[in-house]
Amino acid sequence: WPPVHPGLDVSILAPAPPSSVAGLPEHGVHAATFDVVAPPPPPPPPPSPVGNLVASGFAPEDLESSDAAIAATPGPDPRPRFGSRSQEFDEFEEPTWLAIGIPTVPRRNGVEYLTETLAALVQHLPAVPTDPLFSKIKVIVMNNHPGGHDAFQRNRDFYQSSQWAGFFDFVDNVERQVATPPIAFRLAKDERRRAGEAGRRVPKPPDGRVQQQTRDVISVVRYTDSVYAPFYYLFMEDDFSICSNGIEAARYLINRATQFSNDWMAIRASFGLNGIFMHGEDLGAFATYLERHQARRPPDHLATEWFAGETVEAAQYRGNRTHIGFRFNIFRHNGVVSTLRRAGTAASLPGCWEPLGENTIFQVESFKESMCPSDDIWPCTWDTASCNPKYQVCFPNGTRPLVHAPQRIPWEVDPIATIFSPHAVAPDRPHLSATDG
Repeated sequence: WPPVHPGLDVSILAPAPPSSVAGLPEHGVHAATFDVVAPPPPPPPPPSPVGNLVASGFAPEDLESSDAAIAATPGPDPRPRFGSRSQEFDEFEEPTWLAIGIPTVPRRNGVEYLTETLAALVQHLPAVPTDPLFSKIKVIVMNNHPGGHDAFQRNRDFYQSSQWAGFFDFVDNVERQVATPPIAFRLAKDERRRAGEAGRRVPKPPDGRVQQQTRDVISVVRYTDSVYAPFYYLFMEDDFSICSNGIEAARYLINRATQFSNDWMAIRASFGLNGIFMHGEDLGAFATYLERHQARRPPDHLATEWFAGETVEAAQYRGNRTHIGFRFNIFRHNGVVSTLRRAGTAASLPGCWEPLGENTIFQVESFKESMCPSDDIWPCTWDTASCNPKYQVCFPNGTRPLVHAPQRIPWEVDPIATIFSPHAVAPDRPHLSATDG
């Protein structure tokens, strides 16, 4: 095809159809003429969080006060949910239903987990084009040590030439942020002062390596939000493997949580900064929160603090939304050599499809079996759950006609437990070893 210009008529010479077709010439060529329409320009990039603060009328010196930072916090996105981001795509684009963000760095002594993490994940990605989620799941693997991460390079070479290439985006974080912004130190100082005045104990602040981990999470979140604008986002660490049928469980869990409260704040389905689902429309605000508070707590603690509304700033954004705790853990932790800490007690952590309780994660985010003995999400007060009249039929008092929980999948009952065994291996599992080039 020769290069063309928008607005021009282009005639393409093609062999004439057979003379047996009535009304068409017997020999020679015929001309097909059509208009070439220029694609619409891409949308402008989202404003940076710093730009949001300045646009709100705050000078840099104003940000020394945490009250000013709270006042500048953007409120919840006013757009309707249930796939409102589809309005941002033209008819030729496939919107991303779920984006999975995996920041990665090399481990000490050449130990690596990324290969196992990605191999487990591709077993459960949609395998056939007729699947409704085919081409609507994207896995973003961000290398935070460009040029020095052999496992990242091997996996990028392997998957970019494989049948799963369309699911992956391997990105080098070439503009890695390596400095903690001044506002983070100011907010941490303010918190220590307030805690001292109230007689509260202040946990030891995260060191520089943990703060760097937070900035790496911010990078992959902002990249994903600006490039893919997904409906939903799943946080993953590079040393966790998704359990058998984990993607199907994610689809089920998101749909069930949305039936309960279409405006849920987050869903917790594993531990650490792993297995947390968020609405794509909340990613910008969450990244800004991480950026401002990285000197105060580690990123997984900040995530819980944010979606549970445990600070004034977080509560202002959250409003009356709720977060959801899943009964089961849907990821297996593979890590022994951590990027930050010494070897943990992996034996005490829940494995695939084991209960995810407050002995593993914070009480505020965990599933409460005593409150929901026959359900698999908490909260489970279906008879009093909020009702959005834009999408549902609601009673005048704002509750929903549905007073009983929809039937759930008994994940924990045999033979389901056998089907979801972590030892089940799909026949098309990739066999990329640490020595593959």
